[in-house]
Amino acid sequence: MTNVFKYINRISAQRNLILIQRYNATAISVKKGKNEDEYEKAETVRNIESLLKINIKTALKVVNGNRELISKPPSQLSGNLKILLKNRINISTVLRYPYLLGISHLEENICKLKQLPHELNVTIVLAGLPKHMIDNVLNDISGDRISQLSELFQIPPKLTCELLYKKNFLVTKSLDSLKENSKFVKEFGISLEHLRNDPWVLNYSREGIMHRIEYIRETDVQPSRPKPWMLRSPIDVIENHFQKRQDNRQILGNASLTEYLSERLGCTEEQAKYMVLKIPALRTKNLRKVSDIITLLYNKGFQPHHIYRIPKILVHSIETTKKRLEQIEKSGIKMDSLYMLTKSHKQFTHHFETMVKMKKGNLESQSPNKDDQ
Repeated sequence: MTNVFKYINRISAQRNLILIQRYNATAISVKKGKNEDEYEKAETVRNIESLLKINIKTALKVVNGNRELISKPPSQLSGNLKILLKNRINISTVLRYPYLLGISHLEENICKLKQLPHELNVTIVLAGLPKHMIDNVLNDISGDRISQLSELFQIPPKLTCELLYKKNFLVTKSLDSLKENSKFVKEFGISLEHLRNDPWVLNYSREGIMHRIEYIRETDVQPSRPKPWMLRSPIDVIENHFQKRQDNRQILGNASLTEYLSERLGCTEEQAKYMVLKIPALRTKNLRKVSDIITLLYNKGFQPHHIYRIPKILVHSIETTKKRLEQIEKSGIKMDSLYMLTKSHKQFTHHFETMVKMKKGNLESQSPNKDDQ
């Protein structure tokens, strides 16, 4: 198993190297009029690498996660960095919030944030908010919103500021409503940790939340650990979730997922754990569908080792898999791997047409020449 992880890490490193080489080569290709967008991205990566004195891999990650920086002139990136450093915002904080480099009116926003009763290193994330929202935080009639939400969510002010930046309704909705809704959903069983990770439910009306709680309580499958998304998602999403839970419970009984896969595929539990590690979607897949696709593959003559080698097949659509298998059977092609069944429509079609041509070519080469008859 250790060798497998070493192999995966080596492949990942090789992919990163290829990406870096690609961006180094882009500047050459643009001279021939190719890939203008990629060139701009490559130039931004180099600028970020030079400005923050980081390696190109980290710079590439920064730009991929903050693509708005690509359209910003280098002078703005360097100017904003100077403003941040002047205000004692260190490079590690800039790397945590790299979008700050592309903000217009950064200095004006920082001046406003300095009026809050918190250190700038705590509130700097809010510099990315629109001006009117910064004003809302600054002039909140309910008092210090940051401190009150920190107490509500039981987290440090810095993490509260990150929440305010990511979930703008926490800036605009009244603190009384947020506190009331928080108390209400916690009484239903929503944990504080889940509420911190998914606070959107606090933006809903109390009546809407109550209606959803009543609906969930009337279902046959009572969630042992209710999640915030259950109170805000469409009804059909909730119904599908409960149906999947019922199906999985019927299939698993008292067994775990790895025990079930081990039994169905005739492999060890360690091998089953590796499959789940390789394909995390198996943890949330409806096991009724997994069971159906295993049965289909067995009926088509495949063996457990075929599935273990390509576990991705277990999370694919059974309808698509069945259609592709029928297409392959009609062509008379013999398969000893499930690999091509897991490919995209375009890739599958390419593989299939190639195999059909090869089969046709083999048949023609084996047929007797007319001149020999």
